Amino acid sequence: MNVIIIGKLVTFLIQSNHWIGKILKRYQYLYELWKCDYCLGFWVYLFLGRSIFEVFPNKYINLIASSAVSTFVAHIFTLGLKLKFGWFEDADNEG
Repeated sequence: MNVIIIGKLVTFLIQSNHWIGKILKRYQYLYELWKCDYCLGFWVYLFLGRSIFEVFPNKYINLIASSAVSTFVAHIFTLGLKLKFGWFEDADNEG
């Protein structure tokens, strides 16, 4: 559980730094990765290198599976918080 919280915090801090976004705007693929908390979260959890479960015999497969599950749990939790307490922007009404 601590890994999920730490990973979500690191993902949030990376996305909060807008200078990173300005640098990555030159590279469309990396910029899209930076904007997507689900996509960026997977790589954050992968680089944290902590498995939350040991199901597969290979430690690298465990790490990839743990990263995917951790990202999904953190993403669903964040969506729930946004739905309950957040606000939504209207994409058609920009201004």
